[in-house]
Amino acid sequence: MKVLVIDRDDSAALLFQYMLDQNKFTTEFITDYRLILHKIESFKPDVILIEPFGFNLTTLYKHVQSHYKIPMILYSTMPGIEEEARKHQFADWIAKPFNIDDVIRKIKAFQTQYC
Repeated sequence: MKVLVIDRDDSAALLFQYMLDQNKFTTEFITDYRLILHKIESFKPDVILIEPFGFNLTTLYKHVQSHYKIPMILYSTMPGIEEEARKHQFADWIAKPFNIDDVIRKIKAFQTQYC
């Protein structure tokens, strides 16, 4: 299963990539939000983990869903992450700090639904 991690922080993205790779996922990450659509097109992920920062979540979500139909999981330390995820119709959400087992479980839940 292929997972794309989108985070403005290199170290956070690398940590996610390492943990997911250790759990047999194929993972890539980007930190430049201007490259999101290009990376989706080239990597073709099954699930996207995204930390929101500096872009319109509703616009991004609608574009990804209308063109690619990829489940997107929002993760963040910001208060109200669950409400943000629901408001923008994300498939799921993860509050940081997180438990890697919960992250793996949430990703795998989409394996049978979308893959």
